[in-house]
Amino acid sequence: MSEINLILNILSDGKMHDIEELKLKSRINDFEITQILEFLNIFDFIEIVDYKKVKTKKIFKKIIRETSI
Repeated sequence: MSEINLILNILSDGKMHDIEELKLKSRINDFEITQILEFLNIFDFIEIVDYKKVKTKKIFKKIIRETSI
């Protein structure tokens, strides 16, 4: 599974997650986590709170549901 898929799999529950939790669960290094989250944020798929917590935005949750048939 690719790194971005690991992150999306964790975030797919729609709950707020600590960035540290994402690092631990995915075993992805700081640099790659930062790049993945920046990418998702640029395209407005996630919400980053206080540079510490992340969750998917409603529109992205809808896309995940529709493509997970």
